[in-house]
Amino acid sequence: MPNYKTHLLVSLILSLSLFFVFYYYKKLTLSQLIFLPYILFLGIIPDIDTKKSLARKMMNIGFLSSILILFGMFYILLEIKYLIIITIFSIIILFIYKLPHRGMTHNLLFGLLMTFFLFFISPYLFIISYISFLSHLAFDKII
Repeated sequence: MPNYKTHLLVSLILSLSLFFVFYYYKKLTLSQLIFLPYILFLGIIPDIDTKKSLARKMMNIGFLSSILILFGMFYILLEIKYLIIITIFSIIILFIYKLPHRGMTHNLLFGLLMTFFLFFISPYLFIISYISFLSHLAFDKII
């Protein structure tokens, strides 16, 4: 079974290759490389349902940081919308902790949900990000 390094390496090779093909044909700009960390994250995100995965650790840090920032904003601004967002983040975290490995996160629909917003930025970024996600699924099946 491939580890996160394998998934990241495959994702990096595929993503950069596709990015520069689209760049060559003037479909993307170099400034859109800013999305590369997220695209690489998509290469490991299916393992977010595994307790010791890098994706889970990154999610924990990201969600905890976001919750603390939002709580601070609520404390300063006293706007209820920040408490609602904190509640939603907390529910998402609890939901992810209960997922079985290779369940919902190893699903084509989950990949579409995680990449769909990039379609509005550039359909080519969407293609690259979805292929990054699919590379994880393919390597889990092949190796």
